[in-house]
Amino acid sequence: MSLSLTLKVPRSNGIVVPALSIVSAAMASQSAVGSYTLYAATYALNASQSQTALLGVSAGGAADNYKNISVLPSTCATLSPTAPSSTPSSSAFAYQGCYTDSFAQRVFTGAVYYDSALTVEKCSTDCSKFQFFGAEYGGECYCGNTQDPGSALAGESDCNMACSGNSAEFCGAANRLSVYKNLLYTQVTNPNITGYSYEGCFNDSTASRALADSSTANDSMTVEGCASFCNGASYFGVEYGRECYCGASIGSTSTLQTATDCSYTCSGNSSEYCGAGNRINIYKISTSTNVVSSSSSSSSSSSITSSTLATSTTIATPTPSSSSTTLSSATNSSPPGPTLSGYDYQGCYTDSVSARVLTSKTESTGSMTWQVCATFCSGYNYFGIEYGSECYCGDNFTNPTTAALASDCSFACSGNSSEVCGAGNRMNLFKSSTQHTGPSNPTIAGYTYAGCHTDSVGARVLDATYLFDNSMTVEECATFCVGYTYFGTEYGTECYCGNSFANPTSAAAESDCSFLCPGNSNEFCGAGNRLTMYSKS
Repeated sequence: MSLSLTLKVPRSNGIVVPALSIVSAAMASQSAVGSYTLYAATYALNASQSQTALLGVSAGGAADNYKNISVLPSTCATLSPTAPSSTPSSSAFAYQGCYTDSFAQRVFTGAVYYDSALTVEKCSTDCSKFQFFGAEYGGECYCGNTQDPGSALAGESDCNMACSGNSAEFCGAANRLSVYKNLLYTQVTNPNITGYSYEGCFNDSTASRALADSSTANDSMTVEGCASFCNGASYFGVEYGRECYCGASIGSTSTLQTATDCSYTCSGNSSEYCGAGNRINIYKISTSTNVVSSSSSSSSSSSITSSTLATSTTIATPTPSSSSTTLSSATNSSPPGPTLSGYDYQGCYTDSVSARVLTSKTESTGSMTWQVCATFCSGYNYFGIEYGSECYCGDNFTNPTTAALASDCSFACSGNSSEVCGAGNRMNLFKSSTQHTGPSNPTIAGYTYAGCHTDSVGARVLDATYLFDNSMTVEECATFCVGYTYFGTEYGTECYCGNSFANPTSAAAESDCSFLCPGNSNEFCGAGNRLTMYSKS
């Protein structure tokens, strides 16, 4: 590079118009700032030249000339920039390079975090359960166990955006990902379960379940926990990181898939695989293993003789769409039993795996109590506790139920042995003292509710950008997607935006979008592969 100066030189022959003289000086490299190298040159001017000279800078065939030198500062400062480092030193992770990325096909799909104060170290902590992580666009953090093969190594200078939380570090750029490997990562496996053999990764769907007998879901899911819940079932399987399914056989529509399709780690143990969206890791009971007897089995295999049923008291059989179903007049007064603030105890009632009474929401936990279930079912008219650790919620009864003997509900709660939490096919039923009209799809200014629509992990309907938040509301998603034609909430915690449908979708039954928003239990936030969608008015 060179510095050129155009100087005015007085003439000696009486001509008042000065001559122009062009001089140049070589520029030497100094230091780097980010992906840029700084150059400098020195040339001494007299007092008259400093007001009239023009300067220019050239490099190869490029030049920037005819700049007035009078706009430059009168004194020079020593350059001492602190350049960002794209490879922070750590024993926990190692830098892998700058890679291409895109909205349509993310390099890592395990988890994503958005942070206005992101650093490489913070991204590493967020993605500690994954083998790889990457920082992008200054404030985006992506995690995954495998790297999309379509991503290519880019030039280091492409990842030139400073991290929003530390300007001394690089955090990728637009469509560029600073990739790191987690050196403390533990290999994820499909664990050996005593009495079962691992069958592989199978496809699944809400319309046709691979294992259809019983299910549970919670944020502490492990393969061992699912095996315990299914307690002797011919098959059990784990899906979407936190779901567990049991069955006597595998559905005819479910077939073996590529092992890498089941890429989600279990929410309760990051070293185990727990399926993925529409993908389930299935285990089969060994032929030499005896199924446990009904006296110690779970609600999926327990049986109670008809002589123990109190059949004189019934509950009116509602339709699934009914929102006003109540207990019959014979049972409206609370029987003696548990007391819980804000709820009226209804008694011990029948339930079954194939025809659940309360179907809006469910969880199973080793720390179940009346209050734990009540908190989980906040916003619903009813909750029921079953088999010591299972909690069910609903605004109405999906299937008929009858009152059972109080002694039938004999299991101690897993989180408090002094409380009773139902039994096999028996639940302690509570009714909220404040009746709820039920959750709804709220009105969003500038948008119209477009209904419940199908979606899938492999072919997202709205793929422009997305947000995951454990306190999601419809309003939060609308704010995040401001400016887009469509937005939608899914699986309770997920928000998607787009100006058009990237993949085909069709209207689904409103009852399919049954998940309540974790940030507002009076709003719906889609469900598994179901999108509560809004479009611009």
